[in-house]
Parts: sequence; C-alpha cells; structure tokens
Amino acid sequence: MSLPLPPASRTALLAAMDDLHEGAVARFAALGFPLEVAEASLADIRRKDELYGELVDDGWLIDAFHGRVVTLGRLQFETHAGERGRGIHIPESGPLAPASVDDSLALAQEYFGAGETYVCTSWVFDPQLCALPERSNLRAFAERFEVAPAEPTEAALRSLAKFVFRSSPDDIVARGLAPDPSALERIAYDVLSQRGTWSEPTGVLKV
Repeated sequence: MSLPLPPASRTALLAAMDDLHEGAVARFAALGFPLEVAEASLADIRRKDELYGELVDDGWLIDAFHGRVVTLGRLQFETHAGERGRGIHIPESGPLAPASVDDSLALAQEYFGAGETYVCTSWVFDPQLCALPERSNLRAFAERFEVAPAEPTEAALRSLAKFVFRSSPDDIVARGLAPDPSALERIAYDVLSQRGTWSEPTGVLKV
C-alpha cells in the first residue's frame, strides 16, 4: 500500500476497518488485552483522522488497527519491543497529567513485565521546550527521560506544526497566531514564523 493515501482511498480504508472491527478486537484479545483496551486502542484511528485530516499518518492507522500499538490509559505502547526498547507514544486524548502517566506506566508493567526499557522519539524532547513553565505537564513528561541530542529536520518542524496547531508550517505562518495562545503555542509559532529549527530526539525512560 502506497502512503500517504488520497482522500478517497483513506475513506475506503476507514470504512473497511469499521467493517472488520470485531476481527480487530479479537486480534487484541489474542495478544492478551481485554475488550476495554482494544476499544481504547482502536478509537485512536478515527480520532487521528478527525484531528489531522489530510495530515494523518496512514501507516499509523494501519499499525493501530493491527494491534501493533496499544492504548493503556493515557499513553500508547508498541506491542513488540525494538532493539532500543519498547516504544511509547502520546495520543491526543486529554491533559498529560503526571498521575495519568504514572498509571499508564504501571499498566504497561502489568502487561509487559518488569525490567522493560521504554523509549520515545518525539518533538516534545526538543530543548527549546525547556522554556515552558515548570508546572507544564509536557515539560514534566519530558523530564522523565534521558534524551540524546538530535539534529534538526524539516520533518520535525512538520511534526511541531501538526501536533500543536493541527496544520502545516506554511498554513500556520499565513494565518498568524490566534488570540490568547498557550505557552506551547507561543514557542511553536515563534519557531515556525521565524523559519527556525526543530528536532525529534529519542529519550529513554529513567528507571
């Protein structure tokens, strides 16, 4: 399957996933996850499509459908660990409160066992976000990880625009910053409007 998909093909893909929903739930059950976890995991497919439209990552939709990513509370985890560890992802499902992150990590330990190494590659680890207030949930999340520096990329800038504004960098610059922006939106807009740089480092969860 060629990615990204044109809109008509994505519509057909989503309809097929809806038709095959019961089989997808059974696949999660075969992996050892109960119905509520399966439903929470599969809900991310439609949520991503609704939030991002043409910017959606079609490969992610397919991975979620096939149970390669599972939602355990506030966070998502890859069901198969890679060479560096088991991947963590952050769905767009509400505040990233420290207590909810703790609960997700505890659930992951129940399902995957103790002694796991967890890794996360994300735009949220760019050092420019150290300018967020100390009370910021996003900053508190980032501080849980030992982060290796990474080179800035255009892909990281697109991630920043997508996840903060649900848009592309050029569209954001053209329309300007909305009134009463959050601290995160101000930082992101300053970078995007000034043609700055951004990175997507990998962090390893501290033990």
